[in-house]
Amino acid sequence: MKGIVFERPKGKTYLTLSVKLKDSLNIETKNQETFERIKKYQNRIQKEIKKEIKNIRSKKSFKIAYTVEELKSALKDRNKRKIIYKYPEEQLHFSLVNFLTYDVENNEEIYKEIKKIKTGIKNVTNSLNQETEANIERIYVPEVGVIKDSIALNIYPKNQNFFKELKKIEGKTKQKLLELKLQDNNVEVKCHKDKETEYKYFAINIFRFLSKEDGFVMYSSLYEEIEEINKELKKERLSFKFKPSGTFVSGHYFFKKLASIDI
Repeated sequence: MKGIVFERPKGKTYLTLSVKLKDSLNIETKNQETFERIKKYQNRIQKEIKKEIKNIRSKKSFKIAYTVEELKSALKDRNKRKIIYKYPEEQLHFSLVNFLTYDVENNEEIYKEIKKIKTGIKNVTNSLNQETEANIERIYVPEVGVIKDSIALNIYPKNQNFFKELKKIEGKTKQKLLELKLQDNNVEVKCHKDKETEYKYFAINIFRFLSKEDGFVMYSSLYEEIEEINKELKKERLSFKFKPSGTFVSGHYFFKKLASIDI
């Protein structure tokens, strides 16, 4: 049977140029339809996850979190060992460029670095203000048949030259950080490449699987529902036109001190 691997929280935070789906809803009428379809897919998968948990002996150790507050609470609760986070609609997003990656132990350093970088690269990120058309074509399923730590929709920009623009942003950011004497801490375009088509795409996480224990695997028939959704997406791709929303801190919702910065 196929399975889902739960991960330990990574203890890292990221500063990214990202697209929040809700911020692009007013660009085109069809965006709202696509957004509603994504939420329906989430609900269908959630229904299957609940069925799976009912059949597990240790079901009391599971928690499905629907908000950041519920996620934080579950992470503190010693009785909740496995957490499934359903991304709320205001947090549905995909990252275009990563500007920094930090271990969360260095809280004070993160604050200083984020403030300097956000100010220093503002003109660079503002230069990417174009609307970009894309298709949401599938939920990613690894060839090995084991989903690792998240379920994500793949969104493909129709014009692959968009990635050249992002590479320019990456290069300009590295140069700017050098001028500001700030560390180039993992600046990179956050895309993936489709092995079959060579097309590049971004990932919209819709569920995250977290565990307080190493190597936990939930054997699941959830793949059947994902296959059905992918068949529907093959027949009718979801179109979405977007613009970057701005620079945001992601991964911070696991940690108290960073909760007030950004989503």
